[in-house]
Amino acid sequence: MAARKRTRASSSKSSAKDTARTIIYVHGIGNKPEPHVLKCQWDNALFGFDLGERSRLAYWVNRTYYPESSAGTCATGDLVTPQELDGPPSLGARALTVEEPVEDFVAELNDDQAARRTLLAIARRLDREPTATTEKSLQAHEVDAKVSPFPKPVRRWLTRRLTGALLRDVNDLFYVEERREIMRNSLKERILAGGGPFVIIGHSQGSMFAYDVLCEMSRKREAPEKSELG
Repeated sequence: MAARKRTRASSSKSSAKDTARTIIYVHGIGNKPEPHVLKCQWDNALFGFDLGERSRLAYWVNRTYYPESSAGTCATGDLVTPQELDGPPSLGARALTVEEPVEDFVAELNDDQAARRTLLAIARRLDREPTATTEKSLQAHEVDAKVSPFPKPVRRWLTRRLTGALLRDVNDLFYVEERREIMRNSLKERILAGGGPFVIIGHSQGSMFAYDVLCEMSRKREAPEKSELG
């Protein structure tokens, strides 16, 4: 028993001195360009050059919603433009319009009442307009509307499109097991390929399921040690 404890303690001290060898990106909601383009965009945005094999991308775009990859190059960056939200690449996913009640949109996504209530609560937080009460305490979901250079009707149009895209992907993560596993496996596969220690950089919904995956992997790693200790 003592020998086992010493071995594990020694291993922990050794790994603590290791530096990260590989960076893994986990992208956010909506449509994206081809994986190699998106990875290059992240490399250049964060480091100013292509990291090659020193970085990887966990890619989970739902091509049922977005049959065509978005256009883009390494230089354009990972952006969501008005054209992207309303153009040909997004024709597989019906957009949330300005006039449409969000309740109707959510009803198409999920027929479970509890799930609908959760999605509606998220939608209402994202979809509301800034008010006089919130002027003094700016919330994260209001920032884009305030700093956008577009006039209010265009900002409203963009907000509704983004809300719809987020609701689709959140519904997939929370309530569609097959889609959730695709998201999670996109990261697991990059980790299990080896090459660690890793730095994992997640954005938007990518950071949500990345945290879940890391917690699960940590629990599985600790379980054998606990059984050895009896």
